[in-house]
Amino acid sequence: MYASPSLPNLPWHVSTFAAVFQQAIRPAVNSVNQLLMDSHWPVCVAAIDCVASLAGQVAFQQNIRPVIPLLMHSLSVDSHPTAIRCLSILWEQTVFREDIQTAIASVNKSLSNSRSDVHQEAIRCLSRLASQAMFQPDIEPAISFVMESLTDSVSEVRKAAIQCMFNLTSFDVFRKDSKSTIPLVLESLTNSEWDVRVAAIKCLSSLTARAAVQRDIRPAIPLIMELLSDYDSDVRQASIECLSSLGAQATFQQDVLPAIFMVENSLNDSHGKVRRAAIECLRDLAVHAAFQTAILQTTPLVVESLSDLEPDVYMAASDCISHFGEQVIFQRAIRSAIPLLLGSLSDCDVRRTAAAIRCLSTLEEQAVFEQDIRSAIVMVLESLEDQDLEVRKAAMICLIHLAAKTAFEQDIQPAIPFLMESLNEGDSDVSEATIRCLSSFSPRVLPPRDREIIILRILDLVIKANILGLETAVEYLSVLSSSSVTGSELSGNHPGQLL
Repeated sequence: MYASPSLPNLPWHVSTFAAVFQQAIRPAVNSVNQLLMDSHWPVCVAAIDCVASLAGQVAFQQNIRPVIPLLMHSLSVDSHPTAIRCLSILWEQTVFREDIQTAIASVNKSLSNSRSDVHQEAIRCLSRLASQAMFQPDIEPAISFVMESLTDSVSEVRKAAIQCMFNLTSFDVFRKDSKSTIPLVLESLTNSEWDVRVAAIKCLSSLTARAAVQRDIRPAIPLIMELLSDYDSDVRQASIECLSSLGAQATFQQDVLPAIFMVENSLNDSHGKVRRAAIECLRDLAVHAAFQTAILQTTPLVVESLSDLEPDVYMAASDCISHFGEQVIFQRAIRSAIPLLLGSLSDCDVRRTAAAIRCLSTLEEQAVFEQDIRSAIVMVLESLEDQDLEVRKAAMICLIHLAAKTAFEQDIQPAIPFLMESLNEGDSDVSEATIRCLSSFSPRVLPPRDREIIILRILDLVIKANILGLETAVEYLSVLSSSSVTGSELSGNHPGQLL
């Protein structure tokens, strides 16, 4: 069978046509290159997009390489923003990096350009290039100019500068500059432009774990708390997420503690993304003893969030309750969530149903919820017949968790006929998920005859359909052929980790 050397993974007819089109397009690339410098901005943008899409294809890279000197000439003459933007796209291809390295000095000079669009593109370009160690020594002389840009009169330039410093401080070579940057970032928290405030908050969030700058960050905490009531929802969301980062550090926990009740107020925010962020913040901080008493008071509102109409908020709430259930201090308070979770098992939104089953399967691991969960098993079994694959898979995950506890063996036994029937479905995902689930059942639950049928189905999936990998198949075969192994002994892992 013929296959194009440059496109080895395509069928021969597709490869042939692709090669023909590449041959036809190649002469046009030179014209596209010239359009990068067109005086009409939309034409430049279209040319950049075209070059960016072609740069990743080996067949066109030699045609694109002549663009780089053209771009460098533009930088030396008038620092056209299009040239800078195009360079920042081309660097992603390893083949062009040595060519681009010589252009970094010109990009650095563009930081002092009077045009804000040039200034902004230069900062963004340096921010992207900084992830490559080979460029970092060339970028380092520009750091002082980027820091000066934090106080630029144009908000877009300030925003780009904050985001750049946020990226740069991820690399050891630039971290020594982060300490002197912090006062300027703190000033940006009160900037009149919402996106500048968001950028400043995210920059601070990235620095919270660095001991060398924690003392400098502390004055920002009251400002972050004030921004929880900012008029802009993105600022409120970023502020809540920042509190999660701050609260994870022991040195800030007493400073953050008063904010818990403010985060609780955010559970009633008019924007779903803010409510979701508040729930996730409480979930993250609840693992720290310093916050648990305060967060316990917020639990009723978290439970109420299971009635939220926004699916993302519901899923955040169910995940939060799963985590709360692992800690004794919250277990009594979240018991009232179980009826709401049970109600979601018949919800028309499959995401809510799947999230509810995942939450219940986590709660059942705690003895305190055993009786509450037992009443839910019938509904979980009914979910095995749901038309949506994700709901059925979530029900199987729940059964895997239940199978690990002897107390539930009789309750899950009625699932076997449904699962055995699922083995005959044409959908390979359903078959594999079913095998994983049945393999977790102990010999006391799964009769020998059913185990033999499953073994035959595994062999069928390996030999005929090539669905299961050989190693995975051997693992399940060894489990099913054993007369004493239990589901929780599968390779020393909980079987649910395999789904």
